[in-house]
Amino acid sequence: MLSALDETLMHQGPVTFDHALTSDHRFFDRMWLGGHCAENIKFISGMAAYKNMNAFEGFICVQKDGKQYNARFSRPFIPSLGDLSVGPLALDIVEPLKKLRLTLAAPEGQPVEADITFTGLYPAHEEAHHLRRITGRLQQDYRRFDQIGRVDGWLEVEGQRIEISDWYGARDHSWGVRPGVGGFEPNTFIPAAAEPVTLGQLFIWLAFRTPSMAGQMQRQEDSEGKPLMQDGYILRDGQEIRVRDIQHDIDFVPGTRVYRTCRLKVTLETGEVLDIEGQALLAPWCYKGSGYDSGYDDEMGLGFHRGETAQYDVYDVSHPEKVVLPDGRTIEPTHREQPATITVNGEKGLAHFPVINWGIVKRYGLSKPGSNRRS
Repeated sequence: MLSALDETLMHQGPVTFDHALTSDHRFFDRMWLGGHCAENIKFISGMAAYKNMNAFEGFICVQKDGKQYNARFSRPFIPSLGDLSVGPLALDIVEPLKKLRLTLAAPEGQPVEADITFTGLYPAHEEAHHLRRITGRLQQDYRRFDQIGRVDGWLEVEGQRIEISDWYGARDHSWGVRPGVGGFEPNTFIPAAAEPVTLGQLFIWLAFRTPSMAGQMQRQEDSEGKPLMQDGYILRDGQEIRVRDIQHDIDFVPGTRVYRTCRLKVTLETGEVLDIEGQALLAPWCYKGSGYDSGYDDEMGLGFHRGETAQYDVYDVSHPEKVVLPDGRTIEPTHREQPATITVNGEKGLAHFPVINWGIVKRYGLSKPGSNRRS
């Protein structure tokens, strides 16, 4: 199908813009944006196209006073190529790689409205290529860039207008193939002689800014602490300095997998060492409300073709780990991300600082797969 995008000279292959070069149903193209101040409110939002599922989605979630307010939407991807809106949620790229504006005009009776502008204070940065195969099957193959900046505008929650001025803001944009998209994940037989089944993992992802610097870094380990992936950089005085090593010391809320303090010792390629300490701020996000993690009312998750959909609900997130859903179920999600206050060599700042883990993580006494208890 031809669209206005096909008038550009930006084709990547012998297909029109409504097609991806891969037939993998998990192909996605997604942006994420979040912000907070050091007080009792924060937001996350996102928008995504899933070309091979003919699906386009968007969401915004707001946390305040122990509640998480969720608004998520979907529509067919075709024929509205290039349209960055879904239901009452709209994204305007004011200045590419610099400024975005996100608006939500809530229908009567819904508790959240928003008009938020993100402005990058530092250049967008491309992460290392994310590529992984498990017993020959492609598990993930995607690119992502991140940007650290500020957010301004306003949120309205239950009729209360909250002005946003120079809050911490971070965003990313990723595209390619990832697990958990399109309603099901391909599976392959794993013979006894093949690589062992993963018993657990720890994933730390940090994007921060202080008055003098900003940075983004990540480290992923298996259950024994062996690094599976490590990447990162610091921006300071107009220069980018790569991260060479990340070591961690995490203090978890007793009896849970949710952290309250995460300390990192980060060695830069120059040999300089940064002592970073993050204090978790408010409850972790429950990403199910955004559509991730078997989200939406059909529990089919991201990228599942469900036509025109608009869903609003409120979660109870007053417990540090347990989340109470509108139907009364209580869950303990694996995918939890937290904003944080942070110090970098004593200098205070703010950050988006997820510490995600599952299964066995021996160093911290986290026990068998599926358990949130310590051994």
